[in-house]
Amino acid sequence: MLLASRDLARPQPDIVRAVITIHGLQRDARRSDAIARAALALAGPAGRGTLLLTPRFAGVGRGGPAGLLRWPGNAWMDGQPAASPAPVGSFAVMDGLLARLSDRRLFPALATVVLVGHSAGGQFVQRYAMLGHGLGPAAAAGLAVRFVVANSSSYAYPDRDRPTPAGGFAPGPAAACPEYDRWKYGLEALPAYAGAVPATALVRAYGARDVTILLGSLDDDPTLAVLDRSCAAEAQGPTHLARGQAFVRLLRARYAAGPHQRLHEIAGVGHDAAGMLTSACALAAIYGTAACETPKPAAGGP
Repeated sequence: MLLASRDLARPQPDIVRAVITIHGLQRDARRSDAIARAALALAGPAGRGTLLLTPRFAGVGRGGPAGLLRWPGNAWMDGQPAASPAPVGSFAVMDGLLARLSDRRLFPALATVVLVGHSAGGQFVQRYAMLGHGLGPAAAAGLAVRFVVANSSSYAYPDRDRPTPAGGFAPGPAAACPEYDRWKYGLEALPAYAGAVPATALVRAYGARDVTILLGSLDDDPTLAVLDRSCAAEAQGPTHLARGQAFVRLLRARYAAGPHQRLHEIAGVGHDAAGMLTSACALAAIYGTAACETPKPAAGGP
């Protein structure tokens, strides 16, 4: 299912920006779409010419029309194939959506595409930024693709090291948690979708992506029900806030990704999609508005 503010089958000559919002764990695309519409309203004149798109990755055994792609559990979050009616991956769905937006007969003035996600949606967005096949063709069509990742529960790490309590990085707990560096938490055992691209090339490409990570300053509860508490996720830190801080700190320290990996902490907001995605910093990342505080250095960084 896809919620769209315009008809994608008809030319839309006035559209200059497309915002694709990825829903969270509950797959509530209509709520995500409502939040996207609220953010667009807050953007004011900066939001003119915006197309809003919100796909829904349906679950197995839930209602809906025949032929609807359905994913088991959380497989949609990291590009895995649907269980029925065909093994189409969630990342392949995004590839198709970007291909449609790249069609200059339909969108002659489109310049920017922004992928936005909170929590589970943030996981999808961050990992698509790492693996997405549709990004190359979109760039070739002249589209600038940006990524906004809010309060993600975990990240696809570029190497085998993980944060230490002292603020540094060291090899992760391979003995106690053999899966800590496997996809979706790292670049081992990549899905078939990734193809034969070396991990080093994926990391290099990711470092050049335009990614804004938004973290709620109050999203620091290690017992939160939606927090991934697998050993692989725990190796990245104890909370949503700590995991995001550490991930950006590593990218800046080791991969010279400072200009491309922005971090903003949203004061007074916890694990709240509406609070995060309608914040001044979210509006700045999505619509280019100017009202956002200076990016906050990751904890323990320079």
